[in-house]
Amino acid sequence: KEMEPRIQEELDSIENLKESRYLTRSELMDMINFPKNSPNLICIKSNDKGIGFLKGEGVYDSKFLAGVIKKDDFDDIINRASTLMGQVYSKKRKMDSQGVPTWYKLALLLAIITAFPFLIMAYYLPEEDLWFEILTFTLLAVSLIIVSMVSVVNFCHKTDDIKTFEVMIMERVGIFFERLNEDEYKQKGMEWYLVPGHYWLELRIHKRRNNFVDEVDHNQIFTTPHESIENRPSNNGGKGSSKREELKTEEPFGKDHSEIGNLDKLQN
Repeated sequence: KEMEPRIQEELDSIENLKESRYLTRSELMDMINFPKNSPNLICIKSNDKGIGFLKGEGVYDSKFLAGVIKKDDFDDIINRASTLMGQVYSKKRKMDSQGVPTWYKLALLLAIITAFPFLIMAYYLPEEDLWFEILTFTLLAVSLIIVSMVSVVNFCHKTDDIKTFEVMIMERVGIFFERLNEDEYKQKGMEWYLVPGHYWLELRIHKRRNNFVDEVDHNQIFTTPHESIENRPSNNGGKGSSKREELKTEEPFGKDHSEIGNLDKLQN
């Protein structure tokens, strides 16, 4: 599925920030322009450690979600996704702490076991004893073959194949939301979407009570940036993003919120 321009733009900004200086995830989260809630979209932020989503009061926005999804159902989905993220985090830590694979250690140990008797037998090799000589050099051959195979496998092993935590999250939790959408929420006119990097999760609402809501330009639903990013680098030569400046002052639905009023009339 093609990524929306608003998300791609924000992810590009995040990458620029990460390249410009070292930032912890907590610091980075403070600098992200998260979408703000609207009748068409609910934003659920990741926690500072990236191993779950924010919970508690304020996450379920009853202003836009009442009559769309029950709070218990909403909280249950967030809790299940957070649990999966925690499991992926534990698995990743276990993978990182494993170090040298067991098969690698056993192969090298076997090579040493076969090489050591060869040295002893080669030193005491009797003259004109053909079978003793064959056995001695057989041990040498076995040891060299094992070492060679281990070296080749180690050389051909691509470190790029090692998955990052972000990739593992997208594979596990992303699939969870894809199945959830296919099995239930697309029929209800809704869609869960996990943003790459799992900085936030979106609940997109396409229809309400069998009445389709008017499409909203999602590029105009960002929150005002954090104070610490007023002067952060941008892609237009350091002059700042004109689009972000507009978003700070522009109301997504107009000052009188006429669209929201019309939506309420449709629901009633």
